[in-house]
Amino acid sequence: MRRPISARDGEDLSYPKPNFIRHLIAAHNKPVLYLDADCEFRSESELIVELVRSRCDFAIHKGFADAYADRFVPVEHWSGAKEPPVPNRYYRFAGNIGFCSERQLFVYGLVQLYRNSLAARALLAR
Repeated sequence: MRRPISARDGEDLSYPKPNFIRHLIAAHNKPVLYLDADCEFRSESELIVELVRSRCDFAIHKGFADAYADRFVPVEHWSGAKEPPVPNRYYRFAGNIGFCSERQLFVYGLVQLYRNSLAARALLAR
């Protein structure tokens, strides 16, 4: 199910990541590397450069390839808050997936690469 990027946007489907990425592709006519705002690069990514050069239509971060796959869940009520809770504003650590797998697919939407191709645009539209 599609969800808006920001919790403030409610259920307005004009804000989810796919629409944002489609807009960037249309506006700039280039591949788009989408990263959540809380991601950071620790080194130059040769894999991203290789994927763009190979004309890959779509790539996404595979969670089970990580040694650590932490999960976070929304905090429903922030203790001591003076105002009504804002849904999905605060998150807490909820555990670790705990294993790696070469055969199972578990992906995160925090890192996505799309080429300006018919296949990538169709995937985003879907």
